[in-house]
Amino acid sequence: MERGLFNIIDANVHTLIPVGSGGGGVKSIRMANGSVDCTAQLYLEDTATPSNKVYIIRSVLLAGGSTLEIDDLGFDNSVLSLNIQLLGSLYGIYNTSIILK
Repeated sequence: MERGLFNIIDANVHTLIPVGSGGGGVKSIRMANGSVDCTAQLYLEDTATPSNKVYIIRSVLLAGGSTLEIDDLGFDNSVLSLNIQLLGSLYGIYNTSIILK
């Protein structure tokens, strides 16, 4: 099942799969960093209690030109959202493509 393509260009939190959007399983997540080194945080969040986060990856280095892939991620999409945030770019400039399948 095709989920989407996202291009992350800032340090904001980006919701990749919002609560209640259907499904709940992700066949694969591919992060391709075409920019300078940065760290990635990918997590599930209970939107009823935003401080309740479960990190899939936390502070993982994505070197410029590198790709990271995570396979077979299942979760209850009726109560959890999938979010990503990039941090640590020297100038706050990011160019990371996210592919969800």
